[in-house]
Amino acid sequence: MEDKLQILVKKIKASDKLKSDEKDYLYKILHDSIAGLVWPVLVRYMDHAELKKLADNPQKVTVEKYQSLLQKALDDGQVLVEMNQMMEKIIDETAQLLESKLN
Repeated sequence: MEDKLQILVKKIKASDKLKSDEKDYLYKILHDSIAGLVWPVLVRYMDHAELKKLADNPQKVTVEKYQSLLQKALDDGQVLVEMNQMMEKIIDETAQLLESKLN
């Protein structure tokens, strides 16, 4: 996935057909899409009872509780598999958008 992302970014940067604002738009799509997928995926894998307790009592949130909630979500590795699949999809869709702008 990282290689595909680097290739896409280099292709955007090297394009003579795209104006600067079009390049910025494609970079923004990539950034916002990838950043936006992390929390929704993580939340699905969090302990919902613990998450609700913390959401209902935000004053009880500590760095340790927050880290524990995240660590438990990451423990089985499935969340990382799902994030990787979703990031691959975002990269592919952005690459298709780039191709449509170049043609």
